[in-house]
Amino acid sequence: MNILKPYAYIAKSFKPSFIIDENKAGGKIMPSEKQFKQNILSTDQRTRVVESLGSLVAVKTVSGEQAAPDYEGFGKALQKEAAMRGLGCEQIGAHVGNWLVKMPNEDPEKQTILIAVHADVVPVGEMKNWKTGPFEFTVDGDKAYGRGAADCKSGIVVGLEAMHRLLQEKNSKVNVQMLVGRDEETGSELGFKYLAESGLLKADAALVWDTRPVITVASSGVIGAKTGFHGKTKDALGIFDAIMEYAGKREKIESVCLATEAPRPNVWGRVTPTMINFHIKRTEGISVDAIWAGEKTNSVPGSCYVSFGIPDDFVRVLGGAYTITSPKKDWQGFVADLRGKLSPGFEIIARNDDVGVDAGGPSGQIEIIGKGGHAGYTHQTLNPIPEAIRLVREYITGKTATLAMLGVDARALPEEDIMKIKGELIEAFKKGAGSGTGLILDDGKWSMHAPCMLEKNPVNDSLVRQVQSAFAGQGLETGIYGGLGGLDLDMLIKVGIPSLAAGPQNQSIHGPNEYVSLPQIEKFVNLTVDLAVNWERLPSKTGT
Repeated sequence: MNILKPYAYIAKSFKPSFIIDENKAGGKIMPSEKQFKQNILSTDQRTRVVESLGSLVAVKTVSGEQAAPDYEGFGKALQKEAAMRGLGCEQIGAHVGNWLVKMPNEDPEKQTILIAVHADVVPVGEMKNWKTGPFEFTVDGDKAYGRGAADCKSGIVVGLEAMHRLLQEKNSKVNVQMLVGRDEETGSELGFKYLAESGLLKADAALVWDTRPVITVASSGVIGAKTGFHGKTKDALGIFDAIMEYAGKREKIESVCLATEAPRPNVWGRVTPTMINFHIKRTEGISVDAIWAGEKTNSVPGSCYVSFGIPDDFVRVLGGAYTITSPKKDWQGFVADLRGKLSPGFEIIARNDDVGVDAGGPSGQIEIIGKGGHAGYTHQTLNPIPEAIRLVREYITGKTATLAMLGVDARALPEEDIMKIKGELIEAFKKGAGSGTGLILDDGKWSMHAPCMLEKNPVNDSLVRQVQSAFAGQGLETGIYGGLGGLDLDMLIKVGIPSLAAGPQNQSIHGPNEYVSLPQIEKFVNLTVDLAVNWERLPSKTGT
């Protein structure tokens, strides 16, 4: 697509269909042509929203190499929720996990808005970091907790409830459908990408309710890269160092798109190690023999574990169990020294019973605690993997090692070529391995999500302005941004459907204790209804 006038270039000067009247609106944006009513969900509607979200969260749709998402079970739950609201729900395409929800008696003379969302979720991570069961939906005040509560099953409930209200009130000026796709968290190969390539994505406009509550007209590209290595330890560490060097270079590159949130005004490049399974041949004295962390390339883990081979005189056998001995040369003292070298924000957990024995002799284990979360939002995380490598590097003394897995999340700017970033990642892996021949690359299996940017033209102008007005009616910000995450937005835009993204999500996604704000769900139900009720027909793409 030839993008000559992306919205990002004119975000600050773009003239939407609203005005600011500081005297009347307290500085808030108010619609200039029409005032949307602040619809409030009734008690019954709120109860239905909570119960529906709970029924969807309860179905385990975790996607990933080791996962078996229950798409069949989710389809049954979705069909039940749709039928309860008088809506139809059918599988679309050949793969289980993609469904189209429709209102009955669509008007062929009306244009069609497609709400686009996904059913799969990321792994839960370590259970001990959850205050509640990840799939035991829990409501605490205005927050609803559970894996997928925000990303992205809340978007599904928004679509269901908005379509239900439009069906009841019979005042929609547009047909509204909802497409629920699978495997978005692993690249949408059998979800939206398959549907796009099969010609099954059809609509006059699309709303991807799968991100923060701001209007997003561009998304970052995502590469889930994985490599392995067997050989000299210095080369294995060299691979990690090369990735961190490349990450530093990418941090300096900025997009023309405004970022959806701080700490930087524009979207920037990000490369993040998110998975590691590193085994080193132990040597005499204290030496690292294993480092491991992470389950999925697009999630920063909350913890990284390090196992040390330790000298015999650190421990003695009492009743068949290892315990601490010498006060000057003991395991606790060693861990205390490590704690003194930690970077701010990180913690170390090490218990006396973490001293044990394995085939190589006495060993001890520590857990470096950081802060997990979405790999696209690196500023909200504390990545324990680089911290672990830095902290214990002097104890990595073995000459040979196996890097069974190094997983990396790389983000391309909305205007970049995803294949260029892929090539740079491969070169970084090769550079790190040096003359070593043990590098394992199977880049054909890397997950990839292309970046995209909505072009400025009369059709897209109309969609953006109408969504801005609906946002203003709910008191939401109406600026135009580029997303830090990867979205199914690119598949829709590529097939010629004017599309933008937003949603009731927050910084808890991909981390433990994921939650969604119930008032935010309510706002998105309201603005979706308002948009349909006040819809102004988009101009034809030919300008006639």
